[in-house]
Amino acid sequence: MQYKIYRGLKKPLLLFGLKDRFIYQALGAGAIGLLLAVLLSTLFGILGMLLGLALGAGLIALVYKRQDSQGLYPKTRSNGTLYVFSPTLSKRKL
Repeated sequence: MQYKIYRGLKKPLLLFGLKDRFIYQALGAGAIGLLLAVLLSTLFGILGMLLGLALGAGLIALVYKRQDSQGLYPKTRSNGTLYVFSPTLSKRKL
C-alpha cells in the first residue's frame, strides 16, 4: 500500500489536527456554514446568522469525529465472519 507523503517536509500533511482529505472536507464544511450564515441572516436576522454559524461549527466537529472514527486510510472489515480456533492449536509448538 502506498501512503501519500507531502514532499516538502517528508511528512504527512497535517493542519489543525486534520489530515489529508479531512482538511478539504473541513474547508467545505466551513464554507457551507458561512454560506448558511449569510442566507439565514437575510431571512431571520441575527438569529439566523447565529444558527448558520452553529450549523457550520457542527459540520466541522462532525469532520473531526469522522477522522477519529474512520481514520485516513480505508480498512477491510469482514462483517458477519466468525473465526473459530481450535484449543489445541495454541498448545502446539511450531
